[in-house]
Amino acid sequence: MAAANRELCTEIEALIAAFRAKHKEAAAQGADWSLLIESEPPERTAHYLAVLIIGYDFQRGANGMPIIKPRVFALTDERRIPPAGLFRPDADWLGALAGRCYAELKLRDLAGTNEGWLHSGTEPKAENYRLLFPSPEGLRVIFPPYAVTAYLEGTQEVLIPYRDLAAILDPTLFEGP
Repeated sequence: MAAANRELCTEIEALIAAFRAKHKEAAAQGADWSLLIESEPPERTAHYLAVLIIGYDFQRGANGMPIIKPRVFALTDERRIPPAGLFRPDADWLGALAGRCYAELKLRDLAGTNEGWLHSGTEPKAENYRLLFPSPEGLRVIFPPYAVTAYLEGTQEVLIPYRDLAAILDPTLFEGP
């Protein structure tokens, strides 16, 4: 997995370099910024390696923003698999995820959320479903702050068991529920 390691290192180094460049200017003005970059334990199956880079970037204002970067690599050729690549090419994966996520998030008592915000953040558009992470329990759909609700509610996640997605998942990556 040398190519995957190189890509992950490059991405993390870019985050650090951007933070340092901005921080250098702000430090001269007395700003107190912080950056935290970690990862959850990787998920490795017979077909892919999934790594979730997480962290927190505080630069100014009342709140910082989480860092959320799920990355999935095919073990056969180490290519990075985009979110759409987790599904069959002919599948309406956006529609399936949108319906499920909207229904689950609507049941939560999320402060400051209105129907329009929730609907917009769960619409079947690729940009709403760019943070997908295959975990042992199922597919994690991650919504950063402000995507579906107010910042104070934090990052929202919907876990969809693989058995519920079996008809649309790419069978070369997922071997049944």
